[in-house]
Amino acid sequence: MGRNLAYPADVSAARIREIHQQSQSNTIYAYGFLLSPFTSPINPNLTGKTVPYTLTDSRALRMLLCAAGLSVMALVIYPIPESDGEDEAFMVVLETGFGKELHCPVPDEVLLCVQNILNTTQSPSWWRMEGFRYPPPQLTIKNRRLLG
Repeated sequence: MGRNLAYPADVSAARIREIHQQSQSNTIYAYGFLLSPFTSPINPNLTGKTVPYTLTDSRALRMLLCAAGLSVMALVIYPIPESDGEDEAFMVVLETGFGKELHCPVPDEVLLCVQNILNTTQSPSWWRMEGFRYPPPQLTIKNRRLLG
């Protein structure tokens, strides 16, 4: 069992099925921001890759990210290996891909809006998504049809 990631927003049902099929044999990577508390870096090995951000209300942040054009599933809890302090942190997933190649490009205006929300000029980083998966494609396709 794993934690679910969102499929790209503007892809066809056939592309959703293809991404799901490929995810069975390829490592999923996320392109996004790992949030680190202001008070302490999560892991010294991640210095320079995390965005300082103290999260007080994950629902409020999720709403801001949705307003910026991201999925409700864009805010995930990411496990931190070999951490001295926290063993997990929040991550803002802009997009996913295989082999560090995006399934779809991230629009510049979405990236800028998310950077403004997080109060950073830092560029997103690639993250290996061990333990994450895409949900069954038929559920996503059905939900998209219902939502129109």
